[in-house]
Amino acid sequence: MYKTLFVVLVALALAASASAAPTVVSDLGNPTTCELCVEFLSQAENELLQAILQLGIVDSCGDLCGLLPSRLEGTVCDLLCDYIGVTEFVKIIQEHSPDPIYACQLLKQCSINDNAKANMIDFVVAPKVGQQGTTFTFGATFNVTNGPTGAGELALGVQPPQGMPFGDGAVNDGIPNGEHTVTFSLKAQPNEQEPFSAGTYEVEFAVCNGICGATKPHSAVLAVGKGSFRIEQ
Repeated sequence: MYKTLFVVLVALALAASASAAPTVVSDLGNPTTCELCVEFLSQAENELLQAILQLGIVDSCGDLCGLLPSRLEGTVCDLLCDYIGVTEFVKIIQEHSPDPIYACQLLKQCSINDNAKANMIDFVVAPKVGQQGTTFTFGATFNVTNGPTGAGELALGVQPPQGMPFGDGAVNDGIPNGEHTVTFSLKAQPNEQEPFSAGTYEVEFAVCNGICGATKPHSAVLAVGKGSFRIEQ
């Protein structure tokens, strides 16, 4: 998973908007239940798979969800499982749990819109040059049409001059038509995962249906912004 990026989402409206063609658009779900579902599956995926393996045959939602260590996780599990039915719930977890957004779409908690489009208007990195400890800000402005988008992710990735890329993302249950601005910030403080050595860091921001880079249905990269910054010693 991406690490060390501190995210501040600014001025992003996630209100409902008009829908598109019904064959590829689902109004199921809402921002609260979708994000709760995605967070739950992201955290409890391994525990659910272990519980399913332990039970062998899952007869009821209560049997499965009762094996989760957290009472809150058990409650969310019960709600999702009861809504879709235990057989379908187990099938979705076993087949699609590595992609929590798609799994939650199948659980009818997150929206779908394969018609949505977005274009990047501007992507700004400031400052362009700094030292270790500098806070770099990344501002992305993009426009959505044929919206709202389906459930998806706003993601920022950073490629250091050496080493593994890192970054972070924020899940949403649909971004409405119009212009939107988001701001990410990163404090280049050296740590065990990233020393922030001198050099040029390539930055990429993406607006996505589904998880950025996923290959599941209803997943697509809608818009991309690119930039860079340099750390000097």
